[in-house]
Amino acid sequence: MRKQILLIVIVFLLLAFAIYISVQDRNSTLVLSSDKISIRKPEIISRINIIQNNDTLVLIKNNHAWLVNHTHPAREKAINEILKVFSRLEYSAPVSKKESEQALAKLSEEGRTFEFYNSEKPIKKYRITGSANGRFMQAGNHPAPFIYNIPGKPDYDLFISFPPDMSFWTKNILIHYSPVQIASIDLIYPENMENSISILNPSEGEPAVYPAGSDTALKHINKQRIRDYLFFFTNIKYEPVRNEQLNNAIRTVNNNPPFFIMTIKERSGRENRITGYEKYMMGQEDKRDRDLNRFWAVTGKSEKPVILRYLDIDPLLVTKNYFLKN
Repeated sequence: MRKQILLIVIVFLLLAFAIYISVQDRNSTLVLSSDKISIRKPEIISRINIIQNNDTLVLIKNNHAWLVNHTHPAREKAINEILKVFSRLEYSAPVSKKESEQALAKLSEEGRTFEFYNSEKPIKKYRITGSANGRFMQAGNHPAPFIYNIPGKPDYDLFISFPPDMSFWTKNILIHYSPVQIASIDLIYPENMENSISILNPSEGEPAVYPAGSDTALKHINKQRIRDYLFFFTNIKYEPVRNEQLNNAIRTVNNNPPFFIMTIKERSGRENRITGYEKYMMGQEDKRDRDLNRFWAVTGKSEKPVILRYLDIDPLLVTKNYFLKN
C-alpha cells in the first residue's frame, strides 16, 4: 500500500514538474498585474514625453491648459484620450521565450517611449511597438516584453494612435520645425521643373542648394540666406475643409496637376510631404476664378485635403534665384 502511495506521489510530482517546465518554456518569466502597468490616477499627470529615435515631443500642463513643446496649445481631445487609454491599460499575455528575442529587438530598434510625470516626479514609463511589429510593450524597469490590451478595444494600437508629430497634437498646425530638425527640403514645381531645387542642411558643414535631380551644388549662393530660410518652417497652420467643400476639393485634387510638391526630411528620418493645388471660386475650374488667397493641399499624413493660405506658404516657395548672391 505504501509503495502504491509513494508511486502516486512520484508520478504527481513528475507531472507537476513537466507542466512547470512546459509553461516556463512557452512563457517569459514575468507576469505583471494590470494595476501595476496602468496609470491609476491620470488626473495627477502634468507632463508626457513621447520619444522616437532622437526626437522628443513634450506635452506639458500649464495651470489648466496643456501645451505642446511648451509653446503651442494642445488638442484637449487628444490629451484626454491618451490619459484615458493609459489609465485602462491591461496586461494581456507574456511574450513566449521563442519570440522574446525578436520582441526585444523590435522594441530597441523601432519602439516608441512614453514617459508620464507628476511635475518632475516620474509616474510611469512604457516602450511600445505598433501592431505591424506585434504590439509589444515594456513597462517601467521590467525588461521582459509582454502584449498589452485596452478593454473593449481589442485592436487598439497605441503606437499609431499617439504619434510624436506636432501636427497631431496641436490645433491645426501643419508645419513646425526648428532649423536643426531639418535635414533636407525638396521643392518641385511640376509645370516649371527648371525652378525645382533641393536644399541640404547637414548636421556638420555648410548648407547647400542643388538643382532638382543634380549632384552638383549651385555656386555663388548666399549661405546666410539659406540659414534664414530654414527659420520660415515654423507655425504654418491649415484650415480644415468644410463638409460642403469636400467633394469640390477632392475633385480638384484628383483632376488637376499640383503647382508644387514640398518634401521636408527630418534628421530623425521622418518625412513630411505637402502637395499644393490651385483652388477655384465657387467650384469653377476657370483660371479667371482662381482663389488668390487660399489653395488646397494634401499632406503625406492624410488623403483628405486641407486649406492653406498663400500668405503663410509663399515665403517657403522659392527658386534657386532666391539664394544667389546679388
